[in-house]
Amino acid sequence: MTLITERIISLKCFDAIESGNSDSNRRSYGNNRWIYSNIRRWLNSQAAAGKWYAAQHSADAPPSNANVWSNYNEYDGEAGFLAGFSASFVAALLTTTHTVGKASVDGGGTEICTDKIFFASSTEVGLTGDVTCGSKLALFSNDASRQAKPTAECVSKSEYTSSSLNANSFWYWWLCDAYASNSYDVRYVNSSGAMDWNYACNGNRGVRPLCNLLSSILVSDSPDSDGAYTIIWNRAPSTPPSLTVPTTVRGGQTLTVTWGTSTDADGNLSGYILERQNNGGAWKQLYKGINKSRENLLNFFVIYS
Repeated sequence: MTLITERIISLKCFDAIESGNSDSNRRSYGNNRWIYSNIRRWLNSQAAAGKWYAAQHSADAPPSNANVWSNYNEYDGEAGFLAGFSASFVAALLTTTHTVGKASVDGGGTEICTDKIFFASSTEVGLTGDVTCGSKLALFSNDASRQAKPTAECVSKSEYTSSSLNANSFWYWWLCDAYASNSYDVRYVNSSGAMDWNYACNGNRGVRPLCNLLSSILVSDSPDSDGAYTIIWNRAPSTPPSLTVPTTVRGGQTLTVTWGTSTDADGNLSGYILERQNNGGAWKQLYKGINKSRENLLNFFVIYS
Protein backbone atom coordinates (compact mmCIF):
# COMPACT_ATOMS: atom_id res chain seq x y z
CA MET A 1 0.00 0.00 0.00
CA THR A 2 1.62 3.24 -1.17
CA LEU A 3 0.89 6.32 0.95
CA ILE A 4 1.63 9.98 0.20
CA THR A 5 0.99 12.92 2.50
CA GLU A 6 -2.27 14.66 1.65
CA ARG A 7 -0.64 18.06 2.11
CA ILE A 8 2.82 19.56 1.79
CA ILE A 9 4.28 19.10 5.27
CA SER A 10 7.42 21.25 5.07
CA LEU A 11 9.43 23.55 2.82
CA LYS A 12 13.02 22.42 2.30
CA CYS A 13 15.75 22.46 -0.31
CA PHE A 14 16.41 19.29 -2.28
CA ASP A 15 20.15 19.64 -1.80
CA ALA A 16 22.51 22.29 -0.48
CA ILE A 17 25.01 24.44 -2.36
CA GLU A 18 28.26 22.46 -2.64
CA SER A 19 31.06 25.00 -2.53
CA GLY A 20 33.73 22.32 -3.03
CA ASN A 21 32.18 20.69 -6.10
CA SER A 22 34.18 20.68 -9.34
CA ASP A 23 30.90 21.36 -11.18
CA SER A 24 30.46 25.15 -11.09
CA ASN A 25 26.67 24.95 -11.18
CA ARG A 26 26.55 22.61 -8.20
CA ARG A 27 28.83 25.02 -6.39
CA SER A 28 26.13 27.68 -6.84
CA TYR A 29 22.83 25.81 -6.90
CA GLY A 30 23.22 22.36 -5.34
CA ASN A 31 23.18 18.79 -6.66
CA ASN A 32 20.13 17.41 -8.49
CA ARG A 33 20.96 13.72 -8.05
CA TRP A 34 18.49 12.04 -5.68
CA ILE A 35 20.89 9.37 -4.44
CA TYR A 36 23.20 12.08 -3.00
CA SER A 37 20.56 14.60 -1.95
CA ASN A 38 20.28 16.04 1.54
CA ILE A 39 16.52 15.56 1.49
CA ARG A 40 16.82 11.83 0.89
CA ARG A 41 19.13 11.37 3.87
CA TRP A 42 16.94 13.55 6.12
CA LEU A 43 13.74 11.72 5.16
CA ASN A 44 15.23 8.33 6.02
CA SER A 45 16.94 9.29 9.27
CA GLN A 46 15.84 8.67 12.86
CA ALA A 47 18.72 10.73 14.25
CA ALA A 48 18.27 13.38 16.92
CA ALA A 49 18.43 17.11 16.21
CA GLY A 50 21.61 18.09 14.39
CA LYS A 51 22.76 14.47 14.00
CA TRP A 52 21.23 13.24 10.73
CA TYR A 53 23.64 14.80 8.23
CA ALA A 54 26.68 12.90 6.93
CA ALA A 55 28.53 13.60 3.68
CA GLN A 56 27.42 11.35 0.81
CA HIS A 57 30.38 12.25 -1.43
CA SER A 58 33.57 14.30 -1.20
CA ALA A 59 31.94 17.61 -2.18
CA ASP A 60 28.73 17.15 -0.21
CA ALA A 61 27.57 19.95 2.11
CA PRO A 62 24.84 20.25 4.76
CA PRO A 63 21.67 22.33 4.20
CA SER A 64 22.86 25.04 6.57
CA ASN A 65 21.78 28.67 6.50
CA ALA A 66 24.71 29.60 4.25
CA ASN A 67 24.08 26.71 1.84
CA VAL A 68 20.42 27.29 0.96
CA TRP A 69 18.95 29.82 -1.44
CA SER A 70 18.68 33.26 0.20
CA ASN A 71 19.15 31.57 3.62
CA TYR A 72 15.60 30.20 3.58
CA ASN A 73 14.62 27.08 5.56
CA GLU A 74 17.92 25.43 6.45
CA TYR A 75 17.40 22.09 8.21
CA ASP A 76 20.81 20.73 9.18
CA GLY A 77 19.93 21.35 12.84
CA GLU A 78 16.62 19.45 12.77
CA ALA A 79 16.04 15.87 13.86
CA GLY A 80 15.70 13.30 11.07
CA PHE A 81 12.19 12.95 9.65
CA LEU A 82 11.68 9.44 11.07
CA ALA A 83 12.59 10.62 14.58
CA GLY A 84 9.04 11.93 14.85
CA PHE A 85 7.39 8.53 14.38
CA SER A 86 6.72 5.65 16.76
CA ALA A 87 9.00 2.63 16.78
CA SER A 88 6.04 0.53 15.54
CA PHE A 89 5.56 2.73 12.48
CA VAL A 90 9.25 2.83 11.58
CA ALA A 91 9.46 -0.96 11.91
CA ALA A 92 6.44 -1.36 9.62
CA LEU A 93 7.91 0.75 6.81
CA LEU A 94 8.79 -1.37 3.80
CA THR A 95 12.02 -0.81 1.90
CA THR A 96 10.94 0.41 -1.53
CA THR A 97 12.97 -0.06 -4.68
CA HIS A 98 12.21 2.82 -7.03
CA THR A 99 13.58 4.32 -10.24
CA VAL A 100 14.99 7.86 -10.39
CA GLY A 101 16.02 9.99 -13.37
CA LYS A 102 19.61 11.26 -13.56
CA ALA A 103 21.10 14.35 -15.18
CA SER A 104 23.13 14.01 -18.36
CA VAL A 105 26.31 14.98 -16.49
CA ASP A 106 25.80 11.90 -14.29
CA GLY A 107 25.36 9.60 -17.28
CA GLY A 108 21.67 10.32 -17.90
CA GLY A 109 18.96 7.67 -17.93
CA THR A 110 17.82 6.20 -14.64
CA GLU A 111 19.20 4.54 -11.54
CA ILE A 112 17.65 2.30 -8.90
CA CYS A 113 17.40 3.46 -5.28
CA THR A 114 16.08 1.79 -2.15
CA ASP A 115 14.41 3.93 0.50
CA LYS A 116 11.78 3.71 3.20
CA ILE A 117 10.68 7.33 2.62
CA PHE A 118 11.00 8.88 -0.82
CA PHE A 119 9.66 11.42 -3.34
CA ALA A 120 7.48 10.52 -6.31
CA SER A 121 8.90 10.58 -9.82
CA SER A 122 7.44 12.52 -12.74
CA THR A 123 6.09 9.28 -14.18
CA GLU A 124 4.43 8.26 -10.91
CA VAL A 125 2.45 11.53 -10.74
CA GLY A 126 1.40 11.25 -14.38
CA LEU A 127 3.80 13.81 -15.86
CA THR A 128 6.36 13.42 -18.64
CA GLY A 129 9.92 14.01 -17.52
CA ASP A 130 13.15 13.18 -19.31
CA VAL A 131 12.86 9.43 -18.70
CA THR A 132 10.29 6.89 -17.53
CA CYS A 133 10.60 6.20 -13.81
CA GLY A 134 8.25 3.52 -12.53
CA SER A 135 4.50 3.51 -13.21
CA LYS A 136 1.79 6.09 -12.67
CA LEU A 137 0.12 5.92 -9.29
CA ALA A 138 -3.67 5.62 -9.40
CA LEU A 139 -4.15 8.81 -7.36
CA PHE A 140 -2.79 11.05 -10.11
CA SER A 141 -4.88 11.55 -13.23
CA ASN A 142 -4.71 15.26 -14.10
CA ASP A 143 -3.38 18.62 -12.93
CA ALA A 144 -6.09 18.96 -10.28
CA SER A 145 -5.15 15.60 -8.74
CA ARG A 146 -1.54 16.81 -8.38
CA GLN A 147 -2.34 20.10 -6.69
CA ALA A 148 -1.48 20.21 -2.99
CA LYS A 149 -1.79 22.76 -0.21
CA PRO A 150 0.67 23.17 2.67
CA THR A 151 -0.28 22.45 6.25
CA ALA A 152 -0.70 25.39 8.63
CA GLU A 153 2.42 24.22 10.47
CA CYS A 154 4.39 24.17 7.22
CA VAL A 155 3.42 27.79 6.57
CA SER A 156 4.09 29.01 10.12
CA LYS A 157 7.54 27.42 10.30
CA SER A 158 8.74 28.66 6.91
CA GLU A 159 11.31 31.44 6.86
CA TYR A 160 10.19 32.12 3.31
CA THR A 161 6.95 34.11 3.28
CA SER A 162 4.57 35.09 0.53
CA SER A 163 0.93 36.07 0.29
CA SER A 164 0.51 33.00 -1.91
CA LEU A 165 1.97 30.70 0.74
CA ASN A 166 -0.95 29.84 2.99
CA ALA A 167 -2.86 26.76 4.08
CA ASN A 168 -5.72 27.48 1.68
CA SER A 169 -3.71 27.86 -1.53
CA PHE A 170 -1.88 25.35 -3.70
CA TRP A 171 1.92 25.35 -3.55
CA TYR A 172 4.95 23.71 -5.20
CA TRP A 173 6.32 20.29 -4.20
CA TRP A 174 9.47 18.39 -5.17
CA LEU A 175 9.74 15.23 -7.26
CA CYS A 176 12.82 12.98 -7.21
CA ASP A 177 13.85 13.38 -10.87
CA ALA A 178 16.78 15.45 -12.00
CA TYR A 179 16.18 17.88 -14.85
CA ALA A 180 18.44 16.03 -17.29
CA SER A 181 19.72 19.07 -19.20
CA ASN A 182 21.78 20.43 -16.31
CA SER A 183 23.37 19.40 -13.02
CA TYR A 184 21.38 21.53 -10.58
CA ASP A 185 17.66 21.75 -11.49
CA VAL A 186 15.14 19.29 -10.02
CA ARG A 187 11.66 18.49 -11.30
CA TYR A 188 8.71 19.59 -9.18
CA VAL A 189 4.93 19.99 -9.39
CA ASN A 190 3.90 23.64 -9.50
CA SER A 191 0.78 25.18 -7.94
CA SER A 192 -1.29 24.47 -11.06
CA GLY A 193 -0.41 20.77 -10.97
CA ALA A 194 1.86 21.02 -14.02
CA MET A 195 5.54 20.09 -14.43
CA ASP A 196 8.29 22.57 -13.52
CA TRP A 197 11.92 22.59 -12.36
CA ASN A 198 14.14 24.73 -10.13
CA TYR A 199 17.45 24.95 -8.26
CA ALA A 200 18.15 22.06 -5.89
CA CYS A 201 19.14 24.58 -3.20
CA ASN A 202 15.78 26.34 -3.29
CA GLY A 203 14.26 26.13 0.19
CA ASN A 204 10.76 27.26 -0.71
CA ARG A 205 9.69 24.06 -2.47
CA GLY A 206 7.53 21.53 -0.64
CA VAL A 207 8.11 18.13 0.90
CA ARG A 208 5.40 15.58 0.16
CA PRO A 209 6.92 12.18 0.98
CA LEU A 210 5.74 8.67 0.12
CA CYS A 211 6.14 5.30 1.83
CA ASN A 212 4.93 1.73 1.45
CA LEU A 213 3.23 -0.34 4.16
CA LEU A 214 1.73 -3.82 4.10
CA SER A 215 -1.91 -3.66 3.01
CA SER A 216 -2.79 -6.03 5.86
CA ILE A 217 -2.12 -3.35 8.49
CA LEU A 218 -5.32 -2.32 10.29
CA VAL A 219 -6.55 1.28 10.28
CA SER A 220 -9.15 2.92 12.53
CA ASP A 221 -12.69 3.27 11.20
CA SER A 222 -13.02 6.86 12.44
CA PRO A 223 -10.58 9.80 12.36
CA ASP A 224 -8.94 11.13 15.50
CA SER A 225 -9.04 14.75 16.75
CA ASP A 226 -6.55 15.74 14.02
CA GLY A 227 -8.71 14.24 11.29
CA ALA A 228 -6.28 11.35 10.75
CA TYR A 229 -7.16 7.67 10.43
CA THR A 230 -4.68 6.04 12.78
CA ILE A 231 -2.95 2.69 12.41
CA ILE A 232 -3.94 -0.03 14.88
CA TRP A 233 -0.77 -1.82 15.90
CA ASN A 234 -2.25 -4.53 18.15
CA ARG A 235 -1.59 -7.92 16.55
CA ALA A 236 -4.11 -10.73 16.53
CA PRO A 237 -3.43 -13.56 19.02
CA SER A 238 -3.00 -17.16 17.99
CA THR A 239 -5.88 -19.63 17.81
CA PRO A 240 -6.04 -21.89 20.87
CA PRO A 241 -3.85 -24.89 19.98
CA SER A 242 -6.35 -27.48 21.21
CA LEU A 243 -10.03 -28.02 21.92
CA THR A 244 -11.17 -30.94 24.08
CA VAL A 245 -14.77 -32.13 23.90
CA PRO A 246 -16.14 -35.26 25.66
CA THR A 247 -16.95 -38.03 23.20
CA THR A 248 -19.82 -39.33 25.37
CA VAL A 249 -22.38 -37.30 27.30
CA ARG A 250 -24.74 -38.99 29.79
CA GLY A 251 -27.91 -37.46 31.21
CA GLY A 252 -27.48 -35.87 34.59
CA GLN A 253 -23.70 -35.59 34.21
CA THR A 254 -21.55 -32.52 33.71
CA LEU A 255 -20.18 -31.79 30.25
CA THR A 256 -16.86 -29.90 30.36
CA VAL A 257 -15.19 -28.26 27.37
CA THR A 258 -11.56 -27.17 27.66
CA TRP A 259 -9.15 -25.43 25.29
CA GLY A 260 -5.48 -24.57 25.08
CA THR A 261 -3.77 -21.26 25.77
CA SER A 262 -3.57 -18.64 23.02
CA THR A 263 -0.41 -16.59 22.68
CA ASP A 264 -0.36 -12.83 22.11
CA ALA A 265 2.67 -11.03 20.70
CA ASP A 266 1.60 -7.75 22.33
CA GLY A 267 1.15 -9.32 25.75
CA ASN A 268 -2.44 -8.11 26.20
CA LEU A 269 -4.49 -11.30 25.94
CA SER A 270 -8.02 -10.36 27.01
CA GLY A 271 -9.64 -13.79 27.15
CA TYR A 272 -11.94 -16.12 25.24
CA ILE A 273 -15.51 -16.21 23.98
CA LEU A 274 -17.50 -19.46 23.92
CA GLU A 275 -20.64 -19.71 21.79
CA ARG A 276 -23.26 -22.42 21.28
CA GLN A 277 -25.36 -23.27 18.27
CA ASN A 278 -28.42 -25.51 18.61
CA ASN A 279 -29.67 -27.48 15.57
CA GLY A 280 -28.29 -25.01 13.04
CA GLY A 281 -29.81 -21.95 14.73
CA ALA A 282 -28.15 -18.70 15.71
CA TRP A 283 -24.93 -18.70 17.72
CA LYS A 284 -25.42 -17.73 21.37
CA GLN A 285 -22.64 -16.50 23.64
CA LEU A 286 -22.33 -18.65 26.77
CA TYR A 287 -19.04 -17.54 28.21
CA LYS A 288 -16.58 -14.65 28.00
CA GLY A 289 -13.53 -14.55 30.23
CA ILE A 290 -9.95 -15.58 30.84
CA ASN A 291 -10.64 -19.18 31.97
CA LYS A 292 -9.96 -22.09 29.61
CA SER A 293 -12.88 -24.38 30.45
CA ARG A 294 -16.66 -24.32 30.72
CA GLU A 295 -19.19 -26.81 32.08
CA ASN A 296 -22.78 -27.84 31.23
CA LEU A 297 -22.78 -27.01 27.52
CA LEU A 298 -24.33 -28.67 24.48
CA ASN A 299 -23.60 -27.95 20.79
CA PHE A 300 -20.84 -25.44 21.38
CA PHE A 301 -18.00 -23.73 19.53
CA VAL A 302 -14.93 -21.85 20.80
CA ILE A 303 -13.93 -18.47 19.33
CA TYR A 304 -10.97 -16.45 20.56
CA SER A 305 -11.57 -12.77 21.28
